[in-house]
Amino acid sequence: MGLGDELSKEVDRIKVSLKLQNKALAKELRGATEERAENISELSSDIKTILDKMAYVTDTKMTRINDRVQEHIYQTEAISLIIIMDQLDKKVQELAGVKQQIKQLKAKIPRLSDKCSKYFTCYDCLQDESCGWCSMEDKCVEGDEKGPQKISCNFYSYKQCNGRQCHKYNTCATCIADPSCGWCIDDNRFMSGCLQQPYDYQGCPRNGWFHLESRQNTCPQQLRKVYEEEFDENSYWSKPLDDSAYVDEEESNEQDKNNALNGRGGVEESESNTEYNKKQQQVANQIKQLEALVKEIEKEIESLQKRYQETVDWLDKFNKGEEGEGDQQEQQEEEPQQEQQEENQQTQDEAEKKKEEKKKKKEEKKQNNEENKKKKEEEKKKKAEEEKKKKEEEKKKQEEQKKKKKQEEEEKKKKKKEEEEEKRKKLQEDLENKKQEDEQNEEARDSNEQEQQEDGDGDGDNNENNDTQNDDQNQEGSQDTDNQNNEAQKKNKKSSKSADSNNKAKDKQGSKNQDSDKGDQGDDEKEEKREIPDSYFREPQLQNKKWEDFYSGNFNFIAQEQEVDDDEMQFDSIDVVDEFYDPFHLN
Repeated sequence: MGLGDELSKEVDRIKVSLKLQNKALAKELRGATEERAENISELSSDIKTILDKMAYVTDTKMTRINDRVQEHIYQTEAISLIIIMDQLDKKVQELAGVKQQIKQLKAKIPRLSDKCSKYFTCYDCLQDESCGWCSMEDKCVEGDEKGPQKISCNFYSYKQCNGRQCHKYNTCATCIADPSCGWCIDDNRFMSGCLQQPYDYQGCPRNGWFHLESRQNTCPQQLRKVYEEEFDENSYWSKPLDDSAYVDEEESNEQDKNNALNGRGGVEESESNTEYNKKQQQVANQIKQLEALVKEIEKEIESLQKRYQETVDWLDKFNKGEEGEGDQQEQQEEEPQQEQQEENQQTQDEAEKKKEEKKKKKEEKKQNNEENKKKKEEEKKKKAEEEKKKKEEEKKKQEEQKKKKKQEEEEKKKKKKEEEEEKRKKLQEDLENKKQEDEQNEEARDSNEQEQQEDGDGDGDNNENNDTQNDDQNQEGSQDTDNQNNEAQKKNKKSSKSADSNNKAKDKQGSKNQDSDKGDQGDDEKEEKREIPDSYFREPQLQNKKWEDFYSGNFNFIAQEQEVDDDEMQFDSIDVVDEFYDPFHLN
Protein backbone atom coordinates (compact mmCIF):
# COMPACT_ATOMS: atom_id res chain seq x y z
CA MET A 1 0.00 0.00 0.00
CA GLY A 2 2.87 2.36 0.70
CA LEU A 3 4.27 2.06 -2.80
CA GLY A 4 0.83 2.51 -4.37
CA ASP A 5 0.22 5.65 -2.37
CA GLU A 6 3.57 7.08 -3.39
CA LEU A 7 2.94 6.27 -7.03
CA SER A 8 -0.50 7.84 -6.91
CA LYS A 9 0.97 10.95 -5.30
CA GLU A 10 3.66 11.18 -7.96
CA VAL A 11 1.02 10.71 -10.66
CA ASP A 12 -1.03 13.50 -9.12
CA ARG A 13 2.01 15.74 -8.97
CA ILE A 14 2.78 15.01 -12.62
CA LYS A 15 -0.82 15.80 -13.58
CA VAL A 16 -0.70 19.05 -11.69
CA SER A 17 2.60 20.00 -13.31
CA LEU A 18 1.21 19.11 -16.74
CA LYS A 19 -1.87 21.23 -16.12
CA LEU A 20 0.29 24.15 -15.07
CA GLN A 21 2.47 23.73 -18.15
CA ASN A 22 -0.61 23.55 -20.37
CA LYS A 23 -1.96 26.74 -18.82
CA ALA A 24 1.35 28.49 -19.33
CA LEU A 25 1.52 27.33 -22.93
CA ALA A 26 -2.06 28.46 -23.54
CA LYS A 27 -1.25 31.89 -22.14
CA GLU A 28 1.83 32.16 -24.30
CA LEU A 29 -0.12 31.09 -27.37
CA ARG A 30 -2.85 33.60 -26.64
CA GLY A 31 -0.35 36.37 -26.20
CA ALA A 32 1.46 35.42 -29.40
CA THR A 33 -1.77 35.18 -31.38
CA GLU A 34 -2.97 38.52 -30.01
CA GLU A 35 0.32 40.17 -30.93
CA ARG A 36 0.20 38.71 -34.41
CA ALA A 37 -3.41 39.78 -34.83
CA GLU A 38 -2.49 43.30 -33.78
CA ASN A 39 0.44 43.31 -36.20
CA ILE A 40 -1.80 42.05 -39.01
CA SER A 41 -4.41 44.70 -38.28
CA GLU A 42 -1.74 47.42 -38.27
CA LEU A 43 -0.33 46.13 -41.55
CA SER A 44 -3.78 46.00 -43.13
CA SER A 45 -4.51 49.56 -42.04
CA ASP A 46 -1.16 50.72 -43.41
CA ILE A 47 -1.82 48.94 -46.70
CA LYS A 48 -5.26 50.55 -46.94
CA THR A 49 -3.84 54.00 -46.37
CA ILE A 50 -1.13 53.39 -48.97
CA LEU A 51 -3.69 52.15 -51.49
CA ASP A 52 -5.89 55.17 -50.84
CA LYS A 53 -2.94 57.47 -51.39
CA MET A 54 -1.99 55.65 -54.59
CA ALA A 55 -5.56 55.87 -55.87
CA TYR A 56 -5.72 59.57 -55.08
CA VAL A 57 -2.39 60.22 -56.78
CA THR A 58 -3.34 58.21 -59.88
CA ASP A 59 -6.69 59.98 -60.08
CA THR A 60 -5.07 63.39 -59.91
CA LYS A 61 -2.48 62.41 -62.51
CA MET A 62 -5.13 61.04 -64.87
CA THR A 63 -7.18 64.22 -64.53
CA ARG A 64 -4.09 66.29 -65.30
CA ILE A 65 -3.29 64.13 -68.32
CA ASN A 66 -6.88 64.43 -69.55
CA ASP A 67 -6.75 68.20 -69.15
CA ARG A 68 -3.48 68.37 -71.07
CA VAL A 69 -4.86 66.17 -73.85
CA GLN A 70 -7.93 68.37 -74.15
CA GLU A 71 -5.73 71.48 -74.23
CA HIS A 72 -3.61 69.90 -76.95
CA ILE A 73 -6.73 69.04 -78.96
CA TYR A 74 -8.00 72.58 -78.49
CA GLN A 75 -4.71 74.01 -79.73
CA THR A 76 -4.64 71.72 -82.77
CA GLU A 77 -8.22 72.65 -83.64
CA ALA A 78 -7.40 76.34 -83.31
CA ILE A 79 -4.38 75.91 -85.59
CA SER A 80 -6.46 73.96 -88.10
CA LEU A 81 -9.03 76.79 -88.01
CA ILE A 82 -6.32 79.28 -88.95
CA ILE A 83 -5.14 77.01 -91.78
CA ILE A 84 -8.71 76.61 -93.08
CA MET A 85 -9.19 80.37 -93.05
CA ASP A 86 -5.99 80.83 -95.03
CA GLN A 87 -7.07 78.20 -97.55
CA LEU A 88 -10.48 79.83 -97.89
CA ASP A 89 -8.91 83.19 -98.60
CA LYS A 90 -6.67 81.69 -101.26
CA LYS A 91 -9.53 79.81 -102.91
CA VAL A 92 -11.75 82.91 -102.92
CA GLN A 93 -8.99 84.92 -104.54
CA GLU A 94 -8.39 82.16 -107.09
CA LEU A 95 -12.11 82.03 -107.87
CA ALA A 96 -12.21 85.79 -108.37
CA GLY A 97 -9.22 85.62 -110.73
CA VAL A 98 -10.78 82.82 -112.79
CA LYS A 99 -14.05 84.70 -113.06
CA GLN A 100 -12.17 87.76 -114.23
CA GLN A 101 -10.42 85.68 -116.89
CA ILE A 102 -13.79 84.35 -118.06
CA LYS A 103 -15.08 87.88 -118.27
CA GLN A 104 -12.09 88.96 -120.36
CA LEU A 105 -12.45 85.96 -122.68
CA LYS A 106 -16.10 86.72 -123.22
CA ALA A 107 -15.17 90.26 -124.18
CA LYS A 108 -12.67 88.93 -126.75
CA ILE A 109 -15.28 86.90 -128.66
CA PRO A 110 -15.60 88.56 -132.11
CA ARG A 111 -18.93 89.71 -133.39
CA LEU A 112 -19.92 89.88 -137.04
CA SER A 113 -21.89 93.03 -136.31
CA ASP A 114 -18.57 94.97 -135.90
CA LYS A 115 -17.03 96.30 -139.08
CA CYS A 116 -13.43 95.52 -138.15
CA SER A 117 -13.91 92.32 -136.14
CA LYS A 118 -13.86 90.21 -139.30
CA TYR A 119 -10.12 91.01 -139.80
CA PHE A 120 -7.65 88.85 -137.87
CA THR A 121 -4.32 90.12 -139.24
CA CYS A 122 -2.70 93.55 -139.29
CA TYR A 123 -2.36 93.58 -143.09
CA ASP A 124 -6.05 92.79 -143.70
CA CYS A 125 -7.16 95.21 -140.99
CA LEU A 126 -5.23 98.23 -142.26
CA GLN A 127 -6.49 97.87 -145.84
CA ASP A 128 -9.83 99.14 -144.50
CA GLU A 129 -9.53 102.91 -143.85
CA SER A 130 -12.14 102.77 -141.08
CA CYS A 131 -10.08 100.26 -139.05
CA GLY A 132 -6.90 100.30 -137.00
CA TRP A 133 -4.72 97.62 -135.41
CA CYS A 134 -4.07 97.18 -131.63
CA SER A 135 -0.80 95.23 -131.47
CA MET A 136 -0.89 94.44 -127.71
CA GLU A 137 -4.47 93.17 -127.85
CA ASP A 138 -3.90 91.55 -131.28
CA LYS A 139 -7.26 92.91 -132.39
CA CYS A 140 -8.71 94.99 -135.25
CA VAL A 141 -10.87 97.87 -134.04
CA GLU A 142 -12.71 100.82 -135.52
CA GLY A 143 -10.55 103.93 -135.71
CA ASP A 144 -8.81 106.59 -137.76
CA GLU A 145 -5.55 108.51 -137.79
CA LYS A 146 -6.21 109.98 -134.34
CA GLY A 147 -6.77 106.60 -132.68
CA PRO A 148 -9.39 104.01 -131.85
CA GLN A 149 -12.97 105.21 -131.49
CA LYS A 150 -14.54 102.75 -129.01
CA ILE A 151 -11.62 100.95 -127.32
CA SER A 152 -8.42 102.38 -125.83
CA CYS A 153 -5.14 100.79 -127.04
CA ASN A 154 -1.59 101.27 -125.82
CA PHE A 155 0.05 100.51 -129.17
CA TYR A 156 -2.16 101.58 -132.06
CA SER A 157 -1.15 101.51 -135.75
CA TYR A 158 -3.03 102.91 -138.73
CA LYS A 159 -2.49 102.23 -142.48
CA GLN A 160 0.95 100.68 -141.78
CA CYS A 161 1.92 97.67 -139.66
CA ASN A 162 4.90 98.47 -137.45
CA GLY A 163 7.84 96.16 -138.20
CA ARG A 164 8.19 92.75 -139.56
CA GLN A 165 5.20 91.13 -137.99
CA CYS A 166 6.76 91.14 -134.42
CA HIS A 167 3.30 90.57 -133.02
CA LYS A 168 3.44 86.98 -134.33
CA TYR A 169 5.97 86.06 -131.62
CA ASN A 170 4.00 84.51 -128.75
CA THR A 171 6.79 84.18 -126.19
CA CYS A 172 9.33 86.55 -124.69
CA ALA A 173 12.30 84.37 -125.66
CA THR A 174 11.38 84.23 -129.36
CA CYS A 175 10.61 87.96 -129.37
CA ILE A 176 13.93 89.03 -127.82
CA ALA A 177 15.84 86.70 -130.16
CA ASP A 178 14.89 89.10 -132.99
CA PRO A 179 17.02 92.26 -132.45
CA SER A 180 14.39 94.45 -134.12
CA CYS A 181 11.67 93.38 -131.61
CA GLY A 182 11.08 93.90 -127.90
CA TRP A 183 8.78 92.36 -125.29
CA CYS A 184 6.44 94.70 -123.38
CA ILE A 185 4.61 93.88 -120.12
CA ASP A 186 2.04 96.40 -118.91
CA ASP A 187 0.80 95.30 -115.47
CA ASN A 188 -1.57 98.21 -115.21
CA ARG A 189 -3.57 96.97 -118.21
CA PHE A 190 -2.77 93.28 -117.66
CA MET A 191 -1.35 92.94 -121.17
CA SER A 192 1.88 91.69 -122.75
CA GLY A 193 3.17 91.33 -126.33
CA CYS A 194 5.99 91.66 -128.85
CA LEU A 195 6.59 95.04 -130.57
CA GLN A 196 9.01 96.33 -133.19
CA GLN A 197 10.57 99.18 -131.24
CA PRO A 198 14.14 100.29 -130.36
CA TYR A 199 15.88 99.42 -127.08
CA ASP A 200 15.14 102.89 -125.63
CA TYR A 201 11.43 102.76 -126.38
CA GLN A 202 9.42 104.84 -123.87
CA GLY A 203 5.89 103.77 -124.78
CA CYS A 204 6.14 100.80 -122.37
CA PRO A 205 6.92 100.92 -118.62
CA ARG A 206 10.65 100.72 -117.91
CA ASN A 207 10.38 97.64 -115.74
CA GLY A 208 8.22 95.93 -118.37
CA TRP A 209 10.34 96.60 -121.52
CA PHE A 210 12.77 93.80 -122.49
CA HIS A 211 15.11 94.18 -125.50
CA LEU A 212 18.26 92.40 -126.60
CA GLU A 213 20.30 95.65 -126.69
CA SER A 214 18.99 97.08 -123.40
CA ARG A 215 20.01 96.33 -119.82
CA GLN A 216 16.97 94.09 -119.38
CA ASN A 217 18.02 91.62 -122.04
CA THR A 218 16.64 88.46 -120.33
CA CYS A 219 13.04 87.45 -119.90
CA PRO A 220 11.70 87.47 -116.30
CA GLN A 221 10.56 84.28 -114.57
CA GLN A 222 7.05 85.60 -114.00
CA LEU A 223 5.96 87.36 -117.19
CA ARG A 224 2.59 88.40 -115.95
CA LYS A 225 0.97 88.87 -112.56
CA VAL A 226 -2.08 86.89 -111.66
CA TYR A 227 -4.99 89.25 -111.69
CA GLU A 228 -6.99 88.78 -108.51
CA GLU A 229 -9.80 91.17 -107.79
CA GLU A 230 -11.98 91.03 -104.69
CA PHE A 231 -15.66 91.65 -105.32
CA ASP A 232 -18.36 92.79 -102.97
CA GLU A 233 -21.51 90.72 -102.54
CA ASN A 234 -23.34 92.35 -105.51
CA SER A 235 -20.44 93.71 -107.58
CA TYR A 236 -20.21 90.66 -109.84
CA TRP A 237 -23.76 91.13 -111.15
CA SER A 238 -23.56 94.89 -111.55
CA LYS A 239 -22.21 96.31 -114.84
CA PRO A 240 -20.64 99.76 -114.57
CA LEU A 241 -21.36 102.34 -117.25
CA ASP A 242 -17.64 102.98 -117.83
CA ASP A 243 -16.97 99.36 -118.85
CA SER A 244 -15.75 99.46 -122.50
CA ALA A 245 -16.80 95.87 -123.20
CA TYR A 246 -20.32 96.64 -122.03
CA VAL A 247 -20.44 99.75 -124.25
CA ASP A 248 -19.18 97.73 -127.24
CA GLU A 249 -21.84 95.10 -126.69
CA GLU A 250 -24.62 97.69 -126.59
CA GLU A 251 -23.36 99.47 -129.73
CA SER A 252 -22.97 96.21 -131.62
CA ASN A 253 -26.48 95.18 -130.67
CA GLU A 254 -27.82 98.51 -131.98
CA GLN A 255 -25.90 98.08 -135.23
CA ASP A 256 -27.23 94.54 -135.64
CA LYS A 257 -30.73 95.86 -135.25
CA ASN A 258 -30.13 98.64 -137.79
CA ASN A 259 -28.52 96.26 -140.30
CA ALA A 260 -31.38 93.84 -139.95
CA LEU A 261 -33.86 96.64 -140.60
CA ASN A 262 -31.90 97.95 -143.61
CA GLY A 263 -31.18 94.47 -145.06
CA ARG A 264 -27.36 94.71 -144.83
CA GLY A 265 -24.63 92.30 -143.98
CA GLY A 266 -25.72 89.20 -145.86
CA VAL A 267 -22.82 88.50 -148.24
CA GLU A 268 -20.00 90.05 -146.15
CA GLU A 269 -21.02 88.13 -143.05
CA SER A 270 -21.04 84.80 -144.90
CA GLU A 271 -17.39 85.30 -145.96
CA SER A 272 -16.07 85.70 -142.42
CA ASN A 273 -18.23 83.03 -140.74
CA THR A 274 -15.51 80.37 -140.93
CA GLU A 275 -12.86 82.43 -139.18
CA TYR A 276 -15.42 83.74 -136.70
CA ASN A 277 -16.53 80.21 -135.81
CA LYS A 278 -12.95 79.06 -135.26
CA LYS A 279 -12.15 81.99 -133.00
CA GLN A 280 -15.39 81.62 -131.13
CA GLN A 281 -14.85 77.89 -130.56
CA GLN A 282 -11.36 78.47 -129.18
CA VAL A 283 -12.60 81.08 -126.74
CA ALA A 284 -15.64 78.96 -125.81
CA ASN A 285 -13.42 75.97 -125.03
CA GLN A 286 -11.27 78.12 -122.79
CA ILE A 287 -14.38 79.45 -121.08
CA LYS A 288 -15.69 75.92 -120.48
CA GLN A 289 -12.42 74.84 -118.93
CA LEU A 290 -12.44 77.86 -116.66
CA GLU A 291 -16.08 77.26 -115.68
CA ALA A 292 -15.27 73.64 -114.75
CA LEU A 293 -12.39 74.96 -112.68
CA VAL A 294 -14.79 77.43 -111.04
CA LYS A 295 -17.09 74.56 -110.02
CA GLU A 296 -14.21 72.61 -108.49
CA ILE A 297 -13.07 75.66 -106.58
CA GLU A 298 -16.61 76.29 -105.33
CA LYS A 299 -16.85 72.67 -104.08
CA GLU A 300 -13.55 73.03 -102.26
CA ILE A 301 -14.77 76.29 -100.74
CA GLU A 302 -17.97 74.61 -99.53
CA SER A 303 -16.03 71.76 -97.91
CA LEU A 304 -13.68 74.25 -96.26
CA GLN A 305 -16.64 76.27 -95.01
CA LYS A 306 -18.17 73.13 -93.46
CA ARG A 307 -14.91 72.27 -91.76
CA TYR A 308 -14.60 75.85 -90.58
CA GLN A 309 -18.10 75.80 -89.08
CA GLU A 310 -17.52 72.43 -87.40
CA THR A 311 -14.29 73.57 -85.79
CA VAL A 312 -15.89 76.81 -84.64
CA ASP A 313 -18.80 74.88 -83.07
CA TRP A 314 -16.43 72.47 -81.34
CA LEU A 315 -14.33 75.31 -79.95
CA ASP A 316 -17.47 77.06 -78.68
CA LYS A 317 -18.60 73.88 -76.93
CA PHE A 318 -15.17 73.37 -75.43
CA ASN A 319 -15.11 76.93 -74.11
CA LYS A 320 -18.60 76.57 -72.64
CA GLY A 321 -17.70 73.29 -70.95
CA GLU A 322 -20.16 71.23 -72.93
CA GLU A 323 -17.52 68.92 -74.35
CA GLY A 324 -17.92 65.52 -72.64
CA GLU A 325 -16.35 62.11 -72.98
CA GLY A 326 -16.30 59.95 -76.10
CA ASP A 327 -19.67 58.35 -75.48
CA GLN A 328 -21.33 61.69 -74.93
CA GLN A 329 -19.81 63.04 -78.13
CA GLU A 330 -21.17 60.12 -80.12
CA GLN A 331 -24.60 60.66 -78.61
CA GLN A 332 -24.45 64.35 -79.46
CA GLU A 333 -23.47 63.50 -83.02
CA GLU A 334 -26.29 60.95 -83.37
CA GLU A 335 -28.95 63.22 -81.89
CA PRO A 336 -28.90 65.82 -84.71
CA GLN A 337 -29.33 63.06 -87.30
CA GLN A 338 -32.33 61.67 -85.44
CA GLU A 339 -33.74 65.17 -85.14
CA GLN A 340 -33.51 65.68 -88.90
CA GLN A 341 -35.27 62.38 -89.64
CA GLU A 342 -38.05 63.13 -87.19
CA GLU A 343 -38.50 66.67 -88.49
CA ASN A 344 -38.85 65.34 -92.05
CA GLN A 345 -41.54 62.87 -90.97
CA GLN A 346 -43.55 65.02 -88.60
CA THR A 347 -44.99 68.49 -88.75
CA GLN A 348 -43.31 71.62 -87.53
CA ASP A 349 -45.32 71.72 -84.30
CA GLU A 350 -44.28 68.20 -83.28
CA ALA A 351 -40.68 68.95 -84.17
CA GLU A 352 -40.70 72.02 -81.95
CA LYS A 353 -42.08 70.00 -79.05
CA LYS A 354 -39.42 67.37 -79.48
CA LYS A 355 -36.76 70.03 -79.62
CA GLU A 356 -37.97 71.41 -76.33
CA GLU A 357 -37.95 67.95 -74.77
CA LYS A 358 -34.45 67.32 -76.02
CA LYS A 359 -33.29 70.64 -74.66
CA LYS A 360 -34.67 69.65 -71.29
CA LYS A 361 -32.91 66.30 -71.49
CA LYS A 362 -29.65 68.02 -72.34
CA GLU A 363 -30.07 70.37 -69.42
CA GLU A 364 -30.79 67.42 -67.13
CA LYS A 365 -27.70 65.64 -68.42
CA LYS A 366 -25.66 68.74 -67.79
CA GLN A 367 -27.02 69.01 -64.27
CA ASN A 368 -26.32 65.34 -63.62
CA ASN A 369 -22.78 65.69 -64.90
CA GLU A 370 -22.23 68.75 -62.74
CA GLU A 371 -23.64 66.96 -59.69
CA ASN A 372 -21.40 63.96 -60.32
CA LYS A 373 -18.40 66.24 -60.61
CA LYS A 374 -19.32 67.99 -57.36
CA LYS A 375 -19.75 64.64 -55.59
CA LYS A 376 -16.36 63.45 -56.78
CA GLU A 377 -14.74 66.67 -55.61
CA GLU A 378 -16.44 66.40 -52.20
CA GLU A 379 -15.30 62.79 -51.85
CA LYS A 380 -11.75 63.78 -52.69
CA LYS A 381 -11.87 66.59 -50.12
CA LYS A 382 -13.24 64.22 -47.45
CA LYS A 383 -10.50 61.70 -48.15
CA ALA A 384 -7.87 64.40 -47.92
CA GLU A 385 -9.32 65.66 -44.60
CA GLU A 386 -9.41 62.11 -43.19
CA GLU A 387 -5.81 61.58 -44.15
CA LYS A 388 -4.85 64.85 -42.47
CA LYS A 389 -6.68 63.83 -39.29
CA LYS A 390 -4.97 60.45 -39.27
CA LYS A 391 -1.59 62.07 -39.69
CA GLU A 392 -2.31 64.52 -36.86
CA GLU A 393 -3.40 61.68 -34.56
CA GLU A 394 -0.26 59.73 -35.38
CA LYS A 395 1.86 62.79 -34.65
CA LYS A 396 0.10 63.30 -31.31
CA LYS A 397 0.65 59.66 -30.36
CA GLN A 398 4.31 59.90 -31.23
CA GLU A 399 4.68 63.10 -29.22
CA GLU A 400 2.96 61.50 -26.21
CA GLN A 401 5.24 58.48 -26.44
CA LYS A 402 8.27 60.75 -26.61
CA LYS A 403 7.06 62.69 -23.56
CA LYS A 404 6.52 59.45 -21.62
CA LYS A 405 10.00 58.24 -22.53
CA LYS A 406 11.50 61.56 -21.44
CA GLN A 407 9.63 61.43 -18.12
CA GLU A 408 10.78 57.87 -17.49
CA GLU A 409 14.37 58.79 -18.29
CA GLU A 410 14.20 61.81 -15.99
CA GLU A 411 12.76 59.68 -13.18
CA LYS A 412 15.53 57.12 -13.64
CA LYS A 413 18.14 59.88 -13.53
CA LYS A 414 16.60 61.31 -10.37
CA LYS A 415 16.61 57.88 -8.72
CA LYS A 416 20.25 57.36 -9.66
CA LYS A 417 21.17 60.78 -8.27
CA GLU A 418 19.32 60.07 -5.02
CA GLU A 419 21.05 56.71 -4.64
CA GLU A 420 24.45 58.29 -5.27
CA GLU A 421 23.73 61.04 -2.74
CA GLU A 422 22.67 58.46 -0.15
CA LYS A 423 25.87 56.49 -0.73
CA ARG A 424 27.95 59.63 -0.40
CA LYS A 425 26.16 60.60 2.82
CA LYS A 426 26.80 57.15 4.28
CA LEU A 427 30.50 57.35 3.40
CA GLN A 428 30.75 60.82 4.92
CA GLU A 429 29.06 59.63 8.11
CA ASP A 430 31.47 56.68 8.33
CA LEU A 431 34.43 58.99 7.87
CA GLU A 432 33.13 61.40 10.53
CA ASN A 433 32.62 58.54 13.00
CA LYS A 434 36.17 57.35 12.38
CA LYS A 435 37.49 60.87 12.91
CA GLN A 436 35.66 61.14 16.24
CA GLU A 437 37.12 57.82 17.37
CA ASP A 438 40.60 59.00 16.39
CA GLU A 439 40.18 62.23 18.33
CA GLN A 440 39.03 60.33 21.42
CA ASN A 441 42.06 58.03 21.19
CA GLU A 442 44.37 61.02 20.85
CA GLU A 443 42.83 62.69 23.90
CA ALA A 444 43.28 59.49 25.91
CA ARG A 445 46.93 59.31 24.86
CA ASP A 446 47.51 62.92 25.81
CA SER A 447 46.02 62.35 29.23
CA ASN A 448 48.18 59.25 29.74
CA GLU A 449 51.32 61.14 28.80
CA GLN A 450 50.54 63.92 31.24
CA GLU A 451 50.01 61.41 34.08
CA GLN A 452 53.27 59.70 33.29
CA GLN A 453 55.15 63.00 33.40
CA GLU A 454 53.65 63.81 36.78
CA ASP A 455 54.72 60.47 38.29
CA GLY A 456 58.40 61.43 38.00
CA ASP A 457 61.61 60.73 36.37
CA GLY A 458 62.22 57.51 38.32
CA ASP A 459 59.30 55.88 36.82
CA GLY A 460 60.25 57.06 33.32
CA ASP A 461 61.77 53.81 32.30
CA ASN A 462 58.76 51.87 33.45
CA ASN A 463 56.50 54.23 31.62
CA GLU A 464 58.52 53.84 28.50
CA ASN A 465 58.23 50.12 28.81
CA ASN A 466 54.53 50.45 29.38
CA ASP A 467 54.29 52.75 26.38
CA THR A 468 56.07 50.26 24.23
CA GLN A 469 53.77 47.54 25.49
CA ASN A 470 50.75 49.72 24.85
CA ASP A 471 52.11 50.51 21.44
CA ASP A 472 52.54 46.83 20.75
CA GLN A 473 49.03 46.11 21.93
CA ASN A 474 47.65 48.94 19.84
CA GLN A 475 49.59 47.70 16.88
CA GLU A 476 48.20 44.20 17.34
CA GLY A 477 44.64 45.53 17.59
CA SER A 478 45.11 47.74 14.56
CA GLN A 479 46.56 44.82 12.63
CA ASP A 480 43.54 42.70 13.53
CA THR A 481 41.16 45.34 12.29
CA ASP A 482 43.26 45.85 9.16
CA ASN A 483 43.20 42.14 8.47
CA GLN A 484 39.42 42.07 8.80
CA ASN A 485 38.72 45.08 6.56
CA ASN A 486 41.65 45.09 4.13
CA GLU A 487 43.29 41.66 3.83
CA ALA A 488 44.52 42.36 0.33
CA GLN A 489 46.47 45.55 1.34
CA LYS A 490 49.18 43.94 3.55
CA LYS A 491 51.77 43.75 0.78
CA ASN A 492 51.23 47.37 -0.37
CA LYS A 493 52.18 49.14 2.87
CA LYS A 494 54.69 51.81 2.19
CA SER A 495 55.43 53.80 5.25
CA SER A 496 57.14 56.73 3.57
CA LYS A 497 54.49 57.38 0.94
CA SER A 498 51.59 56.95 3.35
CA ALA A 499 53.28 59.20 5.93
CA ASP A 500 53.83 62.03 3.44
CA SER A 501 50.34 61.78 2.02
CA ASN A 502 48.70 61.60 5.46
CA ASN A 503 50.73 64.58 6.72
CA LYS A 504 49.56 66.66 3.76
CA ALA A 505 45.96 65.62 4.40
CA LYS A 506 46.32 66.62 8.04
CA ASP A 507 47.69 70.04 7.08
CA LYS A 508 44.67 70.78 4.86
CA GLN A 509 42.15 69.58 7.42
CA GLY A 510 43.70 71.81 10.12
CA SER A 511 44.78 69.06 12.51
CA LYS A 512 46.42 70.28 15.76
CA ASN A 513 48.92 67.41 16.29
CA GLN A 514 51.38 67.96 13.43
CA ASP A 515 54.54 68.15 15.67
CA SER A 516 53.93 64.98 17.69
CA ASP A 517 56.59 62.33 18.30
CA LYS A 518 57.81 59.90 15.66
CA GLY A 519 56.41 56.94 17.60
CA ASP A 520 53.04 58.60 17.72
CA GLN A 521 53.29 59.27 13.97
CA GLY A 522 53.62 55.53 13.34
CA ASP A 523 50.46 54.91 15.35
CA ASP A 524 48.65 57.68 13.47
CA GLU A 525 49.74 56.19 10.16
CA LYS A 526 48.29 52.80 11.06
CA GLU A 527 45.02 54.33 12.21
CA GLU A 528 44.76 56.47 9.09
CA LYS A 529 45.35 53.39 6.97
CA ARG A 530 42.25 51.99 8.52
CA GLU A 531 40.32 55.10 7.56
CA ILE A 532 41.62 55.56 3.97
CA PRO A 533 42.65 52.44 1.99
CA ASP A 534 45.53 52.46 -0.50
CA SER A 535 43.05 52.11 -3.33
CA TYR A 536 42.08 55.71 -2.52
CA PHE A 537 45.32 56.80 -4.24
CA ARG A 538 44.90 54.38 -7.19
CA GLU A 539 41.44 55.41 -8.31
CA PRO A 540 42.43 56.80 -11.73
CA GLN A 541 43.37 53.28 -12.96
CA LEU A 542 40.12 51.64 -11.80
CA GLN A 543 37.32 50.85 -14.27
CA ASN A 544 33.69 51.99 -14.02
CA LYS A 545 32.51 48.75 -12.40
CA LYS A 546 35.19 49.05 -9.75
CA TRP A 547 34.13 52.62 -9.02
CA GLU A 548 30.57 51.39 -8.53
CA ASP A 549 31.85 48.65 -6.17
CA PHE A 550 33.88 51.23 -4.27
CA TYR A 551 30.91 53.57 -3.77
CA SER A 552 28.66 50.66 -2.81
CA GLY A 553 31.14 49.50 -0.10
CA ASN A 554 32.37 46.32 -1.84
CA PHE A 555 36.20 46.25 -1.63
CA ASN A 556 36.76 42.76 -3.03
CA PHE A 557 38.34 44.18 -6.19
CA ILE A 558 41.34 45.25 -4.04
CA ALA A 559 42.27 41.55 -3.66
CA GLN A 560 43.90 41.72 -7.10
CA GLU A 561 46.92 43.32 -5.33
CA GLN A 562 48.10 45.52 -8.16
CA GLU A 563 51.25 47.44 -7.38
CA VAL A 564 51.48 50.76 -9.17
CA ASP A 565 54.51 53.02 -9.18
CA ASP A 566 54.37 56.76 -9.30
CA ASP A 567 55.82 56.80 -12.80
CA GLU A 568 53.12 54.46 -14.12
CA MET A 569 50.18 56.47 -12.77
CA GLN A 570 47.86 57.57 -15.63
CA PHE A 571 45.20 60.17 -14.97
CA ASP A 572 43.08 60.09 -18.13
CA SER A 573 39.77 61.47 -16.94
CA ILE A 574 40.60 62.83 -13.44
CA ASP A 575 42.50 66.03 -12.61
CA VAL A 576 45.10 65.75 -9.85
CA VAL A 577 44.92 68.52 -7.27
CA ASP A 578 47.60 68.86 -4.55
CA GLU A 579 49.28 65.55 -5.55
CA PHE A 580 46.29 63.32 -4.68
CA TYR A 581 42.68 62.86 -5.75
CA ASP A 582 39.83 63.77 -3.41
CA PRO A 583 36.49 62.55 -4.90
CA PHE A 584 34.37 63.69 -1.91
CA HIS A 585 35.87 67.22 -1.65
CA LEU A 586 36.51 66.74 2.06
CA ASN A 587 39.42 69.20 2.12
